[in-house]
Amino acid sequence: MSKNRRKLKVHERARSDQFTAAARNWGATEPTTAVFTLEFADSGTGRCCWCDCPDTPDSPHYQPGYQCGGCPRDAMYVLHAMHGSPHQQDYPVCAEHRDNMATNVARVTKAEHGCVPRAVISVPVLDADSSI
Repeated sequence: MSKNRRKLKVHERARSDQFTAAARNWGATEPTTAVFTLEFADSGTGRCCWCDCPDTPDSPHYQPGYQCGGCPRDAMYVLHAMHGSPHQQDYPVCAEHRDNMATNVARVTKAEHGCVPRAVISVPVLDADSSI
């Protein structure tokens, strides 16, 4: 994680929490709707969870004992996938894999849960004069 990134201010964290709660409520009221939010990861969130292994039946993930190395970068964002209450899954992701992760999670959510992906919403938490 970039060491020059500042922590969110208290009111920015509150704004993020309120926005995420509103998105979660939207997803919970319509069980066939999937809502995704994207926000900056807290410092120390960990590594990006993206994997470049092929998503096919012959993927090495199906081999006994296989351990994927995954992406070595630190997570810069967290993608929250909400589809019905209380289902929420969080995916820490680096800047390079952000769009791939959002697309892939939406596809899998639709296939596995029958939910219609509505939007990936970036959480507007920073003050207008702030930068990362």
